[in-house]
Amino acid sequence: MRVFYAEKYLLKDVEIFLFTPKEYNKYELSRTTIIEGSKNKFKFLNQLRKLCVKEKFDILFNLGTPQESFAMVFATIFTKTKFIINIVSNPWSTPLVQKNFKKKLISFIQNLFLPITFIFAKQIVIGAEDICFKTKKKLFLVKSKIKHMHLIMDEKVFSKKEKLVMRKKLNLPLKKDILLFVGRNEYLKGIDILYSLIEGNPSKLFVLIGVNETKIKDSTNAIFLDSMGVKKLAEYYNAADLFVFPSRLEGYGLVSRESMLCETPTLHSDIESLRTIKVALKAKPNVKDFQEQIDLFFSMSKKQRENLGKKSRESIIKENSFDALKNKKRKLFLDD
Repeated sequence: MRVFYAEKYLLKDVEIFLFTPKEYNKYELSRTTIIEGSKNKFKFLNQLRKLCVKEKFDILFNLGTPQESFAMVFATIFTKTKFIINIVSNPWSTPLVQKNFKKKLISFIQNLFLPITFIFAKQIVIGAEDICFKTKKKLFLVKSKIKHMHLIMDEKVFSKKEKLVMRKKLNLPLKKDILLFVGRNEYLKGIDILYSLIEGNPSKLFVLIGVNETKIKDSTNAIFLDSMGVKKLAEYYNAADLFVFPSRLEGYGLVSRESMLCETPTLHSDIESLRTIKVALKAKPNVKDFQEQIDLFFSMSKKQRENLGKKSRESIIKENSFDALKNKKRKLFLDD
């Protein structure tokens, strides 16, 4: 999606390449040259290095985690290619929140060496405003390179649709209170909190998308669905009364914003990155606080909920629309 928008805001004489493993090459792009690489990380890294030498790219930009900056240093060193580090995660809080000791240790070690890559980078672009501020504070020697910039969201795909029509189409109950979750079955996503909320609210229906296994398979008030395309996902956002996201760690908050664009109010954790999303309801990542906010939301009148939904969409369009960001994005890549 980010490359799709780059095709629209970058000037026509700018050549765009996407280097990706074959299994991730699932998207139709009109002016981008797609080059498929190996799934093996070491082979992929070597192929990327050869590409930079052969094609003489001006800018290399990562679409995944900030740890990819290590690969970009290797791929561009002693070449004329500059690289921009893209961060849509929260590397600094990851070691603190991880429950697994091995993952905690790996994250900590990565963070020790990550600042070294910042020295070589042309710029460091961070999606969440508060994570950007923290990064500047931690790495004040390179703070002039660090910039905050939102991601462009698809306000046409994620848009308001009639709730009852969507429920009929998706075979969901018409009159029941429906809460939606989109994410992985992980501790970091607050899945344990969600399970407790499901058990504590038997009269409400919970729809979980992307959770492919569960400890409460016999639950009568929860539906578990595999991940799906954005158009179908937008239908589920529209069918829900409230989007619930008790995550313990987030780098940007895409799913919350997607829901809000569909005018479905969002309740998510009061943590870094998510707390900067205006209008959304917030709770500390625990069962008690989330339950209080759920009760508060369902005590609102229909008109109050609708007004909250409309304000939600307006706030996201203001920050994440193509029109709001296209000039800033173009300047990011084309300015020397």
